[in-house]
Amino acid sequence: MKVRQFGPFQTSAIGLGCMNLSHAYGTPPSAEQGERVLLAALDAGVTLFDTAALYGFGA
Repeated sequence: MKVRQFGPFQTSAIGLGCMNLSHAYGTPPSAEQGERVLLAALDAGVTLFDTAALYGFGA
């Protein structure tokens, strides 16, 4: 995985948008499915995860 410098941080050049793991598109995946997605991203070298309070309705 290529990396990029982001200020003082080094992050993967490719990130994972996590909105699909929330209620934003209807019924979210199960916890087990979500965990598999996150672990696959980590295994691929992803260190940038796009999250926002909206995704968890502020949770």
